[in-house]
Amino acid sequence: MDPHPGRVRQHDARQRGGRRRRGFLGPRRRIRRRDPAAAVHVDRAQRAAHGAVAEARVNGPARWRRWLLALLALGALQQGLILAGHWAHNPLARVPLDDARVYWSWAGDIAGGGLVGDTPFLSAPLYPYFLGLVRACGGGLLAAYVLQGLMRLATAALLACSGRRLVSPQAGLGAALLYLLLADPAEATGRILNDSLQALLAAALLWQALRVAPQRRPGGIVVFGVMTGLNVLANPPLLAAIPVLVAWLALTAPAPASRWHAPAAAAAAALLTIAPATLHNRVASGEWIAVSAQGGVTFSHGNAAGADGTYHPIPGVTADRVQQNRDAFRVAAEAAQDAAGAGDAHGAGGVASGGWRRTSAYFLRRGLAYWASEPGAAAALLLRKARWFFTGQHYGDVYLAGGRDRREGLWPTLLLAPLPAAWITFPAFAMLLLVWRRWRDTLPLLLLVLVPLAVVLAFFYSPRYRMPALGPMAVLAAWSLHALLAERRRILAGAWLLGPVAACVNARTSFDRPQAFAAQYDQKVGTALLEQGRYPEAEARFRSALQRQPGDPGFSTSLGEALRRQQRSGEALSLLRAAVTAHPEDPLLRRTLAVTLAEEAVTSGDDSLAAEAELEFRRLLQQTPEDWLALDNLGRLLERQGRAGEAVFQFLEGLRWAPENALLAQHLEQALARVLPYFRANAADPQTAAAGAWLVAHLPQAGPKLLDEALAWARAARQSSPSDPDFLDTLAAVHARRGEFADAVAAASAALEAARAGGREDLAGEIAVRLARYQAGRTDLSEN
Repeated sequence: MDPHPGRVRQHDARQRGGRRRRGFLGPRRRIRRRDPAAAVHVDRAQRAAHGAVAEARVNGPARWRRWLLALLALGALQQGLILAGHWAHNPLARVPLDDARVYWSWAGDIAGGGLVGDTPFLSAPLYPYFLGLVRACGGGLLAAYVLQGLMRLATAALLACSGRRLVSPQAGLGAALLYLLLADPAEATGRILNDSLQALLAAALLWQALRVAPQRRPGGIVVFGVMTGLNVLANPPLLAAIPVLVAWLALTAPAPASRWHAPAAAAAAALLTIAPATLHNRVASGEWIAVSAQGGVTFSHGNAAGADGTYHPIPGVTADRVQQNRDAFRVAAEAAQDAAGAGDAHGAGGVASGGWRRTSAYFLRRGLAYWASEPGAAAALLLRKARWFFTGQHYGDVYLAGGRDRREGLWPTLLLAPLPAAWITFPAFAMLLLVWRRWRDTLPLLLLVLVPLAVVLAFFYSPRYRMPALGPMAVLAAWSLHALLAERRRILAGAWLLGPVAACVNARTSFDRPQAFAAQYDQKVGTALLEQGRYPEAEARFRSALQRQPGDPGFSTSLGEALRRQQRSGEALSLLRAAVTAHPEDPLLRRTLAVTLAEEAVTSGDDSLAAEAELEFRRLLQQTPEDWLALDNLGRLLERQGRAGEAVFQFLEGLRWAPENALLAQHLEQALARVLPYFRANAADPQTAAAGAWLVAHLPQAGPKLLDEALAWARAARQSSPSDPDFLDTLAAVHARRGEFADAVAAASAALEAARAGGREDLAGEIAVRLARYQAGRTDLSEN
């Protein structure tokens, strides 16, 4: 394989007559035999060109490296100015939001030794572990930004090397220059998102593929496999590319006898690189999941009625990344239970029981069902996603900046990277269409562009999903410029004009308008200001967002929170009550109202406000029973009212949903320190004794001594009223907690009979469920 397929090759002058003269793209023009003068003229010109090429090959590499180093030096200066402006002026620089907040918190857990979570990976895992290493070394947000800036420079260098090997030295430098001018990679260096890492690994994989193809050295093959595996860990959809790359290595082997040696080694290296993620998922969830378990949920986000090609919320699943996947798990489990109750174990999309893989499969089938039920709308949606990929400039599903940081003066130095990504997509794909037949040389390049396109078409558009393709597209765009200048390919000139033309068309058709995301951007900036304690500035941003979109429940929630933190509870309550009346289904809005009511009740001592706050918390928990923050706040409210026993159960329920939450654990300990002495002092009262026994039976940390006390309390309560089903139920729970399941079954059976005899069918149903657990040797805690 020629390592420089785009360069001019020397031909025998005697064989040139009557054959097509070839450029790096293919046939250019025919030199006719009947014009010997023209042939002689071409021969002389080619001999001169060949001499210049030979001289460039002697002196070119060193000179080219100097040009590259100069370009990277300018890039480093540009990058330093970009990050300095970001850190000095932009509130978003110091507060990670949404997915970025999850990544940063996850990295903190990793730095603290939490290498294995309680769920499988629900997003690409490599970036959080990179951040975890940064945090373990004492680095903060600024350190992460600086490292991501270095990644951007390294990506540009690798693209230059790839362009030089694939096309020409000038094309390589052009690819690096285009990448350094692109706005998206420059902006990504100042965000806690995995874009910069994905781009670096894609460029490294491309460079290694171009190196390994002609040489086939064992070490290079292993490095190629490792690079492929790292790309999968940073961008899981590339898992599907592994067999394609392995087949490419086999089909381009120089000798048939050793055709499968290199592919087998590369595949083994890639799978071994991915294996730690698979083992983590097995340990965390008991399921064999290769990398990430969220594919079906993401597919459903982009393929449903009302979807517009970007992120679309799923009913019943919050947009909050922390809670989103647990909501999805719950929705899938409820669908499975409904299907099982209807006698159709597979009616819920194949989710016959719990599990993260089945959760993903359930949502995948929901998206496919939409395709099957509305094929016309699905086809139109597919075209809209393609339009987003090729022309999107302003939309972003996390920060929603799209150049707005620069326009509002929050990130002025971003002007140093002015090139929209949409301006290189058309020439890159035009070049892709011209070179696809040279797949032996270009298949890895084509794959690194087409996989992100396929991700957008299958799921939805996000600049983050397009980001891994920008480096390879910069190489293709530089190649197209080289072809345009060398061979005057008119199709390429037209492709370079399509980007600006598409921007004008989008502006006239209200597609991807910057103004469409102005309100959401105001909310993002306001949230960052709020977390930095800059409350008046945050309030101004939230009011601006509400002015742009009046009545929006999310903006009302944010403004109410800003007013609450400024001790302006009266204004906050008026706003939030009206908003909850208009949007009773919004859980975040109701939670903010409940918290504000509870705080005002404490400040003013108004019992009516406390009762209203408790009512709002309980309504919220009917909507979202897994909201541990609401459970914690309700527990604290009850504790302030002297109802520590009830508070303990709220904290316990919160810990069931968030078992690692240190705040809940602290509040539980504080409540127990108040309530256990109360139970001990009032154990003579049967109701108090039964309540204490029931509480201890459901305490995960209850030891043998405390369980002995609970048993004494439960027996005392039963002696006061031997046929009371509540007291019998409590005694059964204590026996089960102590591992005395025969006694638990006997007490529960008696409680069931007493409840039925008293006409308390609801209680009888609950006791019957617990009785079945005791007969199976399980407690209530084992179900949690």
